[in-house]
Amino acid sequence: MKKRSLRTKKMILLSRSVFCVAFFGALGLFYVWQNVQVIRQGFQIMEKEESLSKHQRTSQLLETELATLMMPKRIQKQIMNKDIPLELARGWHVIYLNETPFFYLDEMPINPKLDGNGVIGHTIINIAKLNLNTKDRNAS
Repeated sequence: MKKRSLRTKKMILLSRSVFCVAFFGALGLFYVWQNVQVIRQGFQIMEKEESLSKHQRTSQLLETELATLMMPKRIQKQIMNKDIPLELARGWHVIYLNETPFFYLDEMPINPKLDGNGVIGHTIINIAKLNLNTKDRNAS
C-alpha cells in the first residue's frame, strides 16, 4: 500500500469539509426558501379568502337591493310620487283567448295559472301587441 503524504491527506480532508459545508449550506438555503414560499402562499390564500368574502357580501347586498327594487309596493309608491296617471284596463283593451298560448322560455310568465291538465288557462294579451302581430301576418 502506498502511504499518502500528509499534504494529500490534508487536501482530501479539506475538500470533504468544503463539500459538507456547501451541501449543508445549500440544504439550509433550500429550507429557508421553502419556508418563505409557505408564508407567501399563506398570505395569498388569506387575500383570496378576503376577496371571496367581499364578493359574497356584495352579492348578498345586490340580491337584497334587487328584491327591494322589485317589490310591487315600492314600484307603486314611485309611480304615485311621479304622478303618472295609470288606469285599469277596460274591456276593449283586453282580449281573452281560450287557446293555449306559445311562450319562449324568457317570456314565460312567472306564475302561470294552470288548469288540471297543466295547460295555461285564459291569457290576457295587450291589444297593441295583438295589433302588431296581425300586421306582421298581413304583411307576409
